[in-house]
Amino acid sequence: MTLGNLETLYDGLLSDQDRKVISLHFGEPATSTFRTYIMSIREVRNACAHGNVLFGLTLSKGIRAGAACSSFSGNSQQNFSGTLRVIDYLLRRISINRANDMWNEIYAAARLLYSKAPSLKTLIETQTGIVLPVSLSK
Repeated sequence: MTLGNLETLYDGLLSDQDRKVISLHFGEPATSTFRTYIMSIREVRNACAHGNVLFGLTLSKGIRAGAACSSFSGNSQQNFSGTLRVIDYLLRRISINRANDMWNEIYAAARLLYSKAPSLKTLIETQTGIVLPVSLSK
């Protein structure tokens, strides 16, 4: 199933109780908030699939504050930075090792990018929220 199919399936469940069982499985008590999580991930996935630039992405609807993101800074509930927080949160609910693998790959890609184009570091950090830990900055 595609992420779009999963979003449609979740929305199409007749019982809000069924949606609640799913959202609670991922630690989010509000089904409407969990829906924004699914929507944001789908939009980021589609942007990746179609070669869009993630650091300039604006989501069609904002991510609601909840278990994944109790608060947002700036405009992060509308962009890739907020979605990355949601992905990290949901992935950690599934597998901490997979979440750590994701961050290791992101940091490796960032280090490679910064070694080739150091002037992009501030832009990428500001727009995505991806900041290399001090121990990995070198």
